Amino acid sequence: MSGVNSKSHANAEPTRIQTPATRVRVAGAAVGVGATVVKPESGGPQPGGGAKPATTVAVGTVLKQRFELVELLGSGGMGQVFRARDLRQVEAGDAEPWLAVKVIHENFSTRELALLSLQQETKKTQRLAHPNIVNVHDFDRDGDVAFMTMELLAGDPLDRLLRQWPRGLPVHRAMAVLRQVTDAVLYAHQQGVVHADLKPANIFVTRTGRVKVLDFGIARAIQQGGGDGPGPVLAGMTPAYTSKAVLEGAAPEPRDDLYALGCVGYYLFGGRHPYGRREATEAAAAELRPTRLSMLSRGQWRALRRLLALRPEPGLNASAFRRAFFDAGRRRQQRWLMAIAITALAILAGSFTINWLAHREHREVTALLAAKQPAQIAAGLRRLPQFATADQALIVQGAREQVLKNLRQRVVSLKAAEDYQLAQRVLALLQPLYPDSSTLQQLQQAFQTARNQYLQAVTAELQSRLQASRFNGGEPDFRTLVEQLRVIEPAHPLLKGNTLSQTLARAANLALYLGDGPQAERIVALAQSLFPDERERYKDILTRVYDEQGARPASPRPDGDQDYGAMSQYNQVVSWVEANDLATVADVERLLQASRPAQPLMYEAINASLARHVGNLQNPGSRWLRLQQQWASRDEPKAAPVPKDPCGRHLANRGASPQYRCRDSLTASLWGPELVVVKGAKGTPSFAVSRTEISVNDFNHYCRLYRACSPRSEPQQPLSNISYSRARAYVTWLSEMTGHQYALPSLAQWRLMARDDSGVRDHNCKLMAGGRLIRGQQLRPAAEGYANSLGLLNLLGNVGEWVRTEAGLRSAGGDAGTPIQQCQPQNLAPASPDPAPLQGFRVVRKIG
Repeated sequence: MSGVNSKSHANAEPTRIQTPATRVRVAGAAVGVGATVVKPESGGPQPGGGAKPATTVAVGTVLKQRFELVELLGSGGMGQVFRARDLRQVEAGDAEPWLAVKVIHENFSTRELALLSLQQETKKTQRLAHPNIVNVHDFDRDGDVAFMTMELLAGDPLDRLLRQWPRGLPVHRAMAVLRQVTDAVLYAHQQGVVHADLKPANIFVTRTGRVKVLDFGIARAIQQGGGDGPGPVLAGMTPAYTSKAVLEGAAPEPRDDLYALGCVGYYLFGGRHPYGRREATEAAAAELRPTRLSMLSRGQWRALRRLLALRPEPGLNASAFRRAFFDAGRRRQQRWLMAIAITALAILAGSFTINWLAHREHREVTALLAAKQPAQIAAGLRRLPQFATADQALIVQGAREQVLKNLRQRVVSLKAAEDYQLAQRVLALLQPLYPDSSTLQQLQQAFQTARNQYLQAVTAELQSRLQASRFNGGEPDFRTLVEQLRVIEPAHPLLKGNTLSQTLARAANLALYLGDGPQAERIVALAQSLFPDERERYKDILTRVYDEQGARPASPRPDGDQDYGAMSQYNQVVSWVEANDLATVADVERLLQASRPAQPLMYEAINASLARHVGNLQNPGSRWLRLQQQWASRDEPKAAPVPKDPCGRHLANRGASPQYRCRDSLTASLWGPELVVVKGAKGTPSFAVSRTEISVNDFNHYCRLYRACSPRSEPQQPLSNISYSRARAYVTWLSEMTGHQYALPSLAQWRLMARDDSGVRDHNCKLMAGGRLIRGQQLRPAAEGYANSLGLLNLLGNVGEWVRTEAGLRSAGGDAGTPIQQCQPQNLAPASPDPAPLQGFRVVRKIG
């Protein structure tokens, strides 16, 4: 079973019975590129020993009214794999609604015990949060169709790669793959999960070099469910990778995975099975021994040979193999690097053509690779291929010490979800550079352990609050917990489907049923902020809240958003008060006690309504008059305090750290540009400024809410090709929506914020070397690039930025077409108010 990519099925290692089939090629874009699909010949059996897939499922089928099957990627022994579209994500506007759907074969899905076992194993796999284990989202049924949803991958299964390298993969690549597979197996064993069918077909290598292990526990599920095959032990397993103990009837244990791991490792380096694809029982009877692999050191060979032992040693485990094999490789690599270094020094001593240490381009790329931010590291990786192979090795080695130092600091200082997200990005960028660094692998393990602990803590707290219906208060609050989960594990089961949304809807309905309208409103406000695409569902609940209270919310704002928590119109408040039956003093007292008004409008409405009602009574009693006198003598409540400006002066010049940045709310679920505060000087007050150039995404909010223009594509790019008048209209709209005064920067403000003090010349300006364009001419995403000490990105280069001066409009900082030597803070060029491909802007805001 895979469900991730058809290649892992279609190219699966053969079991005892072969079925005639015709292999065809499938063209696709994401995961199905070059996939092999098994199609039965006319009259021949289906792949997988005669299994027949459910006849009602094909391309175009929609499962659970949600998953649209778009493309058949392949077939295997357990079912068919489809590239599918999550229609709920499409409705939410998600740019990547794709996933893999594995439809279980009909002859398997009709066995309830087998399905139960498969569901239990799927739940175990869902708990395995590791970068080298595929993410399994869910196991579900639609009528008599059983299916699984999981991560969609782009790349090739390992068995396909091995066929392309009949003598084994290049050593460095084989080492990287084996290390990642070992890490996945080690982590699974630490979590108490055995794979039971590890083989090249269940190992996937993505286009970025990341390894993903598939199908944990599926063979065990087939066994427990009574799968077809030569016997209950072999059901769902591949004999060539199955240990002798399991072939003889024992239940799979962690050490049995290690035998399969040894076979995979041998195949990676040698291009063949260690025992010529013979089963372990046959190899033991024939007293076969695997041939020594010459590319491995003595220590590495001893470690691999222990895994391949047909009678394994006591105490054998993945952790011991990892230390023995990769530490031995590191010592060999150090000797190899020393020899390379000595040779390089000898060559350099006799040559004066280049001194790479003094070469500016070498130093720049080395500094980028040794930087702390993922954007800078990625920039270094993009520039690395421009050098010769030998120079690349020297640059990578030159950055090594600082890279590991930065990474160690990042791992030990992990706190917030964003820290884990950044660390994961950095590790993904650096691992291909140093595949044999034991320090890097140790840091990867430490990071993964810390990440899993953090994820478990957030999940446990969130589930605790869900079970107790505690949506208000707490530190951190409920919304923050959900956002943290979205950052660190976007594919978490709580976030998939509508589990969380349904829970909040039920809680709001329960509060309404119990007569607690304010609590229902608070839950609805929380749900709308978390799930803006499901606003209509919560509008229905809120309508019933106001029906219960006898009032309706105010008219929609021009942007379509509604402020349900406040009644801003005086006549609406009066109607709400007078709609209640004031027949007795007790009724009025209950009304007043229930309302507990805290707003001046409510106070005035109740007071006026009470006076009018008493005046209409023919003979008001003393209790009526006393109640009116008591209410009229109350201190009129003070107006609600003005909310504190989130962009206070205390944030000045501290925007390099995320916790010292701020945003203004546009609606209940949309936010304006991220801002940093800049300290004023010499007659220029402190001000806030957008951290990045205004992006297409920022501008699209204006287009959609104000309906003044059509949204643009490529939302992450900086906004360009826009007229100055349209930019001013956007700034005016931003001020109206947020209640704060926005503007385009003045020259004095530009001079305060335009610092070029990052120490890295990575501006997106025009850079030429040897007659070749190295960088520039094209825009990069607004949030990508270096940040100065204030936390501002791309002040120099990318798009030129409009600045207001006494002499008129100017474009500051240069753009992607400006030569790098002219990309300076003081660069002010004449600017046209007309649209231009490389002209954009950022905004400033007055602070209180």
